[in-house]
Amino acid sequence: MKPTTLIRTLGILRKTHSLLGVFIFPLVLVAGFTGFYLNHSSSLFSFLASQEYDESQFVTWSDVVPTTVTSASALANTIWPKSEITRLFRKDYHNRPSYFVETPDGTLIVSRETGHYFVKTGFTRTTYAPDGELINKKFYWGALFKSLHVRGWPSDRFGTLLGDITSIALMLFAISGAIVWWTPRIRRLRRKS
Repeated sequence: MKPTTLIRTLGILRKTHSLLGVFIFPLVLVAGFTGFYLNHSSSLFSFLASQEYDESQFVTWSDVVPTTVTSASALANTIWPKSEITRLFRKDYHNRPSYFVETPDGTLIVSRETGHYFVKTGFTRTTYAPDGELINKKFYWGALFKSLHVRGWPSDRFGTLLGDITSIALMLFAISGAIVWWTPRIRRLRRKS
């Protein structure tokens, strides 16, 4: 390769390397932080933990309201009036027999024995007493960070597109960096020989 062509090529590679670095910096920062969180969530990031509460109090609650399939469906329709119920089934939740009512907007979980209910949407779970009083709100940081780490976005709207773009950009960044770094050194070695 002619020296002028080599110099021009190295210049283009340096610019490409710099632009890739600017482009992928935020995505790499997010991937690094979320990966670190996923590896060390319990020991280093305890300040992100949601406040816990005692669910054993549900059994001794003064105003329990046993729930039926009909009342669970009605409650879901009250919470999400414009959303259609896609699935309704029985399953234990936190060791209590419950109704699960799934909609496109979220999942309602109602304790069959006490009427306490949980509303799960996205990365949150909100716990309510049978009369609708808010008891607890929990944010699932691990689920959010895992989604950001895998997809580069908090939802699956783009699938893995952002993660794939970041991966390809990182590979190009590494290759261009290696070429920019090694080419002058190889030329110096050739001159010495």
